[in-house]
Amino acid sequence: MIIDRQVLYLSEEAENELCGEKYQAIIRYALETCDAFMFVCCNYYNSGIYKREVKPFVKELSPLSIKRRQNSDWPGQRMLWEEVSRRYQYSIRFYRSDFSAYDLLIRPDGFYKWGYPHYPEDITFFRHGYPWLITISHEWDFWIRDPTKEDRLFFQRLFGRENITIKNYKIDENKRFYEKGISDESRCLPGDAMWKGVPNG
Repeated sequence: MIIDRQVLYLSEEAENELCGEKYQAIIRYALETCDAFMFVCCNYYNSGIYKREVKPFVKELSPLSIKRRQNSDWPGQRMLWEEVSRRYQYSIRFYRSDFSAYDLLIRPDGFYKWGYPHYPEDITFFRHGYPWLITISHEWDFWIRDPTKEDRLFFQRLFGRENITIKNYKIDENKRFYEKGISDESRCLPGDAMWKGVPNG
């Protein structure tokens, strides 16, 4: 079945501000309004820096770990480059959204600071199993899928209405990216009847 969905994009000017306090505000908002997040680990060139920095980073999040899998399919890629995916082993790791992760997730000071060799890459937040905030670190890509009214208000307050674009698109519902086994169905998220609205900050 073909369904209508929306995506929120930032202007180029706003994308250049996805660091510092604004980055921290988005991470805080995402942790409070999403039920899971993921990132991708890959030690492309057997880097010593990666082993010293990424492995301890991942270990600190272990209390929140939900699952991990190893293939080349995630929201930011859904692997277009099959040859690359055969050469490298990607570890895709999923975690429960909890504010205890905040200090660690703001250690990279911006969405485009995530990446080899110092950090994992392509951090993504999920709501009910569907990707909501999606990034492709090395491409400097950032977008929000299916933004609620509260989401739009949050980003407008952060970047200004003039820097927000909402686009409509159609998609086969069977082809939407959905990650099984990561959703906390007991958690109230934006759009749910009992959700209280935009967090402060």
